[in-house]
Amino acid sequence: VLIIRAGQRVAKLAPGAGAPDPIHDIIDSSGTFFYAHGGKIVKGTWAKAAVEAPFTFTLDDGRPLAMAPGRTFVELPAADADVRAS
Repeated sequence: VLIIRAGQRVAKLAPGAGAPDPIHDIIDSSGTFFYAHGGKIVKGTWAKAAVEAPFTFTLDDGRPLAMAPGRTFVELPAADADVRAS
């Protein structure tokens, strides 16, 4: 599980009918993340530039995040959510 902490707001994506949607502020931004795998949890910082640029994930000790191969579930809680990892 990869938990990316990012700003979040609710807004309409386009004019016209329809309800507002949650928008995650991840473009030209950065924040903290938690990655849980195999009974262990690590923490670090993520960063993302333009839309077409990839995310970068750096552990607190400066190493890049090495994710396990296979399926990863990604959560994007609001930056002010009370996220606890233990």
